Amino acid sequence: MKKILIVLAIIFICFGCSKKEKPAEETEKAAETREKEELDINISFGSDTIAYATLENIKENPDEYLDKTFKMKGEYRKFYSQYSDQYYYVCIIYDATGCCSLGMEFKLDNEEDYPMEGREIIIQGTIDKYMDGTDTFLYLKDASWKYC
Repeated sequence: MKKILIVLAIIFICFGCSKKEKPAEETEKAAETREKEELDINISFGSDTIAYATLENIKENPDEYLDKTFKMKGEYRKFYSQYSDQYYYVCIIYDATGCCSLGMEFKLDNEEDYPMEGREIIIQGTIDKYMDGTDTFLYLKDASWKYC
């Protein structure tokens, strides 16, 4: 009986306390960390107030944000302008009260690649600008999106 207890104790000491690692979780965590490090601005999580304030700051100081990588979460909307006779594709967020909204325009290569309108998405790309007459507009180039 003593021999059995000693053998069980040795097995427990050698194998019972070993730490089991989960490589898949570590890989996901490493990917998340790498993504956070590669992004200059990430407002895809957290408070709507902070996201709204960040977009407001980008709108007020656009040159400071050019060529920055950007990620946000919001509602996808497509707008048609009779003035320019074209569509605009935008990810929109609302302020804390829900009365005001701001958005970031994005462009994809193919018309069929845009999400379903009204759905919540996460959009990512690089901030760039274009001119329309005398007006300057910001948008995300090289954009990609996914549903939330």
